[in-house]
Amino acid sequence: MMIKRKNTFKFRSDQNTSKFQDFISMPISLDSIKSHSVFTRAISLSDSTFNESLIPYDIHLQNSINEYLNIDKIESDFDLITDKFEESIYEAIEKSKNCMIPCFNVACDKSIQPNGSFAVIDIGGSTLRVSVVKFLENNKANCLVNNSWTIEDGNKHLDRSFFKWIAKNFKSIIHKDLISELTNEKGYIKLGITWSFPIIQNESSNRGIVSDLGKGFSISDEFRGKDLKDIFEDCFQDNDIPIEIYAIVNDSTSVFVTGSYFNNSKLGLVQGTGINSSFLIEPSLLGNEKKKLLPSVMNDGSKLLINSESSFLGYHLNDYICSADRRMNMIWDLMSYDDITPPHLTTDAYGVFQPLEIITSGRYIPEIIRRIFVGILESDDDVVITESNEYSLTAEFLAGLSECSDLSKFRNELEELIGVENIKLEDLNTLKIITETVIYRASIILSSYIIALVRVTKFTHLENLEISVVGSMLQYFPDYKETVLDILEVESQDGKLPIISFDFIKDSSIYGASIAAFVNESKTMLYN
Repeated sequence: MMIKRKNTFKFRSDQNTSKFQDFISMPISLDSIKSHSVFTRAISLSDSTFNESLIPYDIHLQNSINEYLNIDKIESDFDLITDKFEESIYEAIEKSKNCMIPCFNVACDKSIQPNGSFAVIDIGGSTLRVSVVKFLENNKANCLVNNSWTIEDGNKHLDRSFFKWIAKNFKSIIHKDLISELTNEKGYIKLGITWSFPIIQNESSNRGIVSDLGKGFSISDEFRGKDLKDIFEDCFQDNDIPIEIYAIVNDSTSVFVTGSYFNNSKLGLVQGTGINSSFLIEPSLLGNEKKKLLPSVMNDGSKLLINSESSFLGYHLNDYICSADRRMNMIWDLMSYDDITPPHLTTDAYGVFQPLEIITSGRYIPEIIRRIFVGILESDDDVVITESNEYSLTAEFLAGLSECSDLSKFRNELEELIGVENIKLEDLNTLKIITETVIYRASIILSSYIIALVRVTKFTHLENLEISVVGSMLQYFPDYKETVLDILEVESQDGKLPIISFDFIKDSSIYGASIAAFVNESKTMLYN
C-alpha cells in the first residue's frame, strides 16, 4: 500500500526572500556550531564566492534548514554515531552475507614487476569504461586505450541485451593492432573486470557470483545467482569476441590494490555514485558461518581482503534523517523497530537498503537537495511545477552553483532539469544553502564512518595513514573533502587517530583490475 505523507514544509512571506521564513517551527542558532568544536566548517556563506550583491544571504533560512536536517543533533551525537558504525562493522564482519565480503588477496607484491598488457572492463554505477593497460618498467603503467559510455537509467537491467551492449562497445575500440598484445596462448583476449556491486568469491578470484545490486540496477532471472565469468565469456562469444577473464574485482578492492601497490595506502574508499571501502582484516574475526565464504586459499591465517559493501551500514542514522529522506525511501520507517534485522545483515526481509549511501553518495545527495528545494518552491504561487523529474540533478551541476558567473543561465538550466518554471534569482540562494547543508551533513556522517573503520582495522596507533580515494563526490564538492579532513584532523590532534590523508587515484578501477589480472595470470603460469 502506498502511503501518502503530508507535506511538512511551511512558509510565509519575508521582505528579503519574498516567501520563506518558517521552514520548520523553531530554528536553531548557528552558535551551536562552536569554534572549538570538531565541526569548524559551519555551514555559513559568509566567505562564499556566491554573488551576494544580487542575492542576499538569509540567516533565517539557514537556521531552519539546519534544524530540518538535524544538524545540531548529529553534531551532538557524533561519538555515538561513530560507536554504532564500529559496532555494525564488527557485526557484519562476523555474520553478514551481503556486507564485509571476504575476497581473494589480489594485491601485487611490490617486489614483483607486472608486465604485459590487459584489457579492462569497468562497470560503475553510471559509467561503462573499456581500457587497455600496458605495464612498463620501474613500477609504471600506461593506459593505451580508455573509452567510456554513460549507463542510462533505462539501461540498468542486467540481461543479454545489456552484455551485448558492452560487447559492442568493447569491440569498437579493441583494434586489430592491439589484439596481438592482449591475446594469450589460446588466442583469447586477456581481460580484467571491475564490478561496482557485491559479488561472492570463494572459488577463485576470476569468478564471482552476482549478488545484490544497488544504484538503480536490476538483474534478469537468467543471470541471477550466476557467475560473472561465465556470463561475460558466453555473451562475448555470442558476439564473436573470444575473451578469458583473469580477475574480477570490486571497485573498492580495485582502489585498494592500486593504492597499496603504487603508493602506501592501507584503506581504499570509493565515494562517487555510491560508497564503498576495502581493507585487510584478520580472518579470525569471521564467524563460523561467514568462514564458509572464506576463499580456500586464504585458510593459511594470512590477512584477508574485505570488500566492505559499506553502503549497507548506517541503519542507526534513522534517528537523524528528515522527512525528505523518508519520502525518498520508505524503508527508513522500518529502521525504528527493535525487531527489524538491519540492512548490513540481510537483503531478504525488505530488499536492498543502503543507508550510508543514501546520506553520503552522488546518486542520492542531489535528489535529496531537489526534493527539499522543490518542496520550498511549492509555496510560491508564481512558480509552476510542470513535472516531477526525480534524480534529474547531478553533483557536478550543483557544485557549479558556487562559482557560477551567469546566474540567469544556471537558473534556466535548473528549470529545465527539474521541471519548474519561474524560479527567481533569490531561489538560487535557497538552493545553495540547501546544497551546502546537505553536503555538511554528509561530511559528518562520512567522517564518522572513516573513524570507525580506522578503529576496526587497528590503525589508530599509526602516525600517518593514507587512504586511497576514487569517486566524483569528493572532487565535485571541495567543501565535502575539506570538511571531512578537518573533522579527522581534530580527532588526530586529540590523539584518537593518525594524521589521515586522501590520495586521489585516477583510473584506479582500471589499474586495480589489470594488476589483479597479472597476479592471477602469474599464478596460473606457475601452477601449470
